[in-house]
Amino acid sequence: MIPKVKFYDLSAAGRKILNENEVCTFYFDRDNLKARGGMSHIHEQTLLSGRKVATKGLPSDKPLNPENVFYIANEAKALCELSQVKSHPNIIEYYGLVRLGERPYVVMELLDEPQDQSSRSLGSPLPVEEVLTIGLGIAKGLHHVHKHGLTHRDVKPSNFVGDKLIDFAFCWKNGQPIVVDGHQHSSGTPGYFSPAILGGSEPTIQDDIYSYGVALFEMLSGKAALPPGTDPVISRNILGSKIADLAICRGLTPEIAELLFATTQTTPEFGVMRENGFFTSCRDIVRFIKTLINVD
Repeated sequence: MIPKVKFYDLSAAGRKILNENEVCTFYFDRDNLKARGGMSHIHEQTLLSGRKVATKGLPSDKPLNPENVFYIANEAKALCELSQVKSHPNIIEYYGLVRLGERPYVVMELLDEPQDQSSRSLGSPLPVEEVLTIGLGIAKGLHHVHKHGLTHRDVKPSNFVGDKLIDFAFCWKNGQPIVVDGHQHSSGTPGYFSPAILGGSEPTIQDDIYSYGVALFEMLSGKAALPPGTDPVISRNILGSKIADLAICRGLTPEIAELLFATTQTTPEFGVMRENGFFTSCRDIVRFIKTLINVD
């Protein structure tokens, strides 16, 4: 028997997708699994109106303890903050929360893209124009995140679907988790941490921008930028050298190389740098990429 669930938190976007007279319930399909990760599973669901949505929650084998529930609750809080006025086209749309038994699930947009950008670019570089288009959308989404005082803290190609930014489980606001429950929580993915984070600093906008630059490098190269455990003291030099090699191998324009150098703040002698050496906001990145692909 398929259980019926009811929204206990409904966003403005969630209210819009429900029929005017529809009760805020739907039948929860536990078999229609669309994606699985270490901390969550995503299922496709059909609302009573017929609309398809996605639900994200803990795998059935994960214990329902405060630390595991934290990541679901934190993502819901982050997405709710980001969509209070209206949804952003480069951020996955949040509809609300439901509970199946005691397990919470985030209800969100079901994306059409079959794969994230990590699955597509792993071992096979993406076309430069495509990377710039994806990068433009993600930079717009990140700028929206940062305008709300949030840091994403897990910017990487596997969290890009099309040009939409997903997975806000690690999101912080003003240097703290949005959901405060007395537990210590890990954050992000090794290989994308900035040297500052590896050195013990609190996350800032600049750390998101660094991870973004690493993600662009990986989509352009088809290879990991840095192996986990790289000494943060020398990581920028290593990455700068790899960017310089990539620019030569792929024939990247000086401007695209500059984009990579400036987002990762790599050593200046490895390439053309902006006057101040780096981007101070994702709005600057958006403006810069627009000059490269000639869009308004």
